[in-house]
Amino acid sequence: MNLQETKLMTMNKIHSLTTFLFLALCACGCGLLPSMEESPKMEETSTGVYDVDIPAVMDDLPVKFKTTDKIYLYNDSQKAFACDQAGNATVLHPEEIGEDGTACVLKGEVSFYKYSYETEKRTLLSVGENDVFLLLYNPSEVDTENPEASSYNYEDQTGTKDSALAHYYAESLEFRMNASGGTIRFYGVQSLLSASLSFKKGGAAVRPTLTRLTVTSEHGAIAKFIRAVTGEVWTDKITLRNPDATELFLTLATGPQDEPDRMVFQALDAEGNFYDAFVEIPAGGFKPGAAYESQIIFDYSMSLKTPAVTRSDGGAEEDLTPDADDTYKINPRGGKIAIRIDGDCTGYNFVLTGRSTVTLGGGGTAYYPFEGGFLAALFYDLDVVLDSDYTVKCPYWRNCIMADAAQLKLSTTGGTYKLTVTCQIDEDYNLKGLKARNYSVFSDQDPAGLAAEGFTVTLSSEKNNGDGTGTYVYTVAPAN
Repeated sequence: MNLQETKLMTMNKIHSLTTFLFLALCACGCGLLPSMEESPKMEETSTGVYDVDIPAVMDDLPVKFKTTDKIYLYNDSQKAFACDQAGNATVLHPEEIGEDGTACVLKGEVSFYKYSYETEKRTLLSVGENDVFLLLYNPSEVDTENPEASSYNYEDQTGTKDSALAHYYAESLEFRMNASGGTIRFYGVQSLLSASLSFKKGGAAVRPTLTRLTVTSEHGAIAKFIRAVTGEVWTDKITLRNPDATELFLTLATGPQDEPDRMVFQALDAEGNFYDAFVEIPAGGFKPGAAYESQIIFDYSMSLKTPAVTRSDGGAEEDLTPDADDTYKINPRGGKIAIRIDGDCTGYNFVLTGRSTVTLGGGGTAYYPFEGGFLAALFYDLDVVLDSDYTVKCPYWRNCIMADAAQLKLSTTGGTYKLTVTCQIDEDYNLKGLKARNYSVFSDQDPAGLAAEGFTVTLSSEKNNGDGTGTYVYTVAPAN
């Protein structure tokens, strides 16, 4: 199967409300669901203390109610969770669960306290007659001090069915207590993907032992977590450790979709081989509550190549060993970092946490097909010194070398050398492979401003590679 043509196939989509009402009414006649006449009830038993009785059903979801489920009640009108005076969120466990697990009653005694950052105290609230409420099913985080920080987290999945269902979150629509609105329904926040996996290397089928699988998209649409109360989506890659190489189960959500996008699957096996696969994302993104299936075919793309890395700043040698994500995290010695990278480097990147000088030599090529770029100095100035021509390719990211919110300077060891960078064409900020405070859309973006004292820097015209990436050649030479 051509990977470019692999499509996610919808298995079942969320029912329309009309269809669901019909099914629910039929089920009620069989004694499976609460009566549609039952509505959520709340009664104040003492000042600020309320008894709640909330009939609820799952709306055609792959999860069922269990007595161990943790369901939280949120007062959206007053922006407060049900909790005690110490801020511990009140948990409602399903009771009177129906035979098929799709219906239950949520009962308990609740109070609502709202935290003030100004006074650092919690105030007991009185529920208003028209207050609107929301129920959250097994959220990964509930923050009673700052409710908007509460979230559904997707980043620590393992790829198994049990893991996917453990990360399957649901919530109710907004409702009022003591109002004739009928039984409360839970809806899926995200989608469920099930896929069979196969791998090819050199045209032949292989069965690798995977150590890592990353899931992202070309335009960064995959949700890392969703704010449970606001619905705000934070996107990033999802990384699975030691996943199965034959089948995959994931809960997935996407952020806003302004353009066609596709998922990027990148697998690493125990022998250091990378395999890539691509799956189109449905127009408009994954539909909440939907289930999809797919056959995902991975093709061999590259093997890890470890560069020669040395340091001359007296810093810790253990920093020169990459972590589980194949990242060299270099910490400073005496506030400074000085390292040298020689030869080819495939699949590794460098994160620098201090004022840094990095020498690139050996006529190497660095290839980093993930988000984040090859060299990243976080909030510190970065000097890149060329001891040979050097090429950096980051086809899935907007820049290859970054001095985030700091200065980037280019120089050489004495000769004239070229730094060739290939990355995504950045139509928003026009980064041209390099990002720094002195080289951005907010500055004059003159490549001459990248030159260290005593050197010149010139930039070739952009080469559009026709695949969404561009190539830029920076020539660095001693000044006359």
